Amino acid sequence: MWQMLVENAIRHGIALSEAPGQLTLTVSRRTDTLILEIDADGPTATEAAACSQPEFGGLGLGLATVERQVALLYGGLASVRLT
Repeated sequence: MWQMLVENAIRHGIALSEAPGQLTLTVSRRTDTLILEIDADGPTATEAAACSQPEFGGLGLGLATVERQVALLYGGLASVRLT
């Protein structure tokens, strides 16, 4: 799942910027909750909408696939949130 999320962050974040980008993976724990975070530099949502998307192939299913996998594996005990 990490691979799909990292690819998604690069494709929809870093790749849309002309400047070099930075990708940060963070794992933390709050009480009984494990938190996995991926943070990528990139343009704002408005800037990204104005960019022409580079062609990477694929079907555009990465995030939806991760959400389904998390739901199947953990039910209501886990979630995927994009911010």
